Amino acid sequence: MPSHVYPPGERPEVAVLVDHVWHSGALCMWSQRDDGTWWVNVNWSRDGMRHVGSFPADRVRLDKSEWRPDW
Repeated sequence: MPSHVYPPGERPEVAVLVDHVWHSGALCMWSQRDDGTWWVNVNWSRDGMRHVGSFPADRVRLDKSEWRPDW
């Protein structure tokens, strides 16, 4: 199945939905499972603590917190 691993320093900033709240993080890897679903491994933070988790793709989005309107 297809997958892609981002090396440190090249990981896109994302937001991940955990317990009904969006948290900032870095996309470490994405992969497609045998059933065709897409999953994303994210290094994310909450309350100053770092976590790593695997999430369905629909719970991860590009982090727009630093986007500017002219981009």
